[in-house]
Amino acid sequence: MISYPYTQGRLYTSLHGTKILGGLLDQEANFADLASSSHRIIYKTRSIFPFDLFPDELTIDENKINCIHHYFFRSEEVHSALIEDVTDVVVTTNILTASLTITNSANQRFPIQLTIHNLPPHEALRARRVVQGLIAAKRVGIDLTSYAPKNLEVLAEKLGEAELAE
Repeated sequence: MISYPYTQGRLYTSLHGTKILGGLLDQEANFADLASSSHRIIYKTRSIFPFDLFPDELTIDENKINCIHHYFFRSEEVHSALIEDVTDVVVTTNILTASLTITNSANQRFPIQLTIHNLPPHEALRARRVVQGLIAAKRVGIDLTSYAPKNLEVLAEKLGEAELAE
């Protein structure tokens, strides 16, 4: 089998003189769709300022969850987890604040727990419902790119509530 280099968006492979168009164009289209959907933030929340001097952030988009920990001015640490790899979302509340813990099981032997402390309790509970709804939608195979981000937040939250009822 002889492969010719990538030219003008097509990859041709020759098998005994026949040319076969590879699936490179489909892969490029899927990659472009994935890249554009990763910029559509569905839900975003921050920790409460007086309790956290440099407030941490949680952003949820169609494909991943980002936990951004701020340590000092212009210094941060970003942890990401794909929605498909999230196995558990736990909210711990007290009188004034809440903590959200997300278990990333990309590595089954050593799951990673991403935690954001000092969130407003109602926002932490809402973030949990949105994540649970996105997990359920991904398991069923629903295409989320056709929904507007605000509508997707509401639908994922409703689906997350339904998952809680089971």
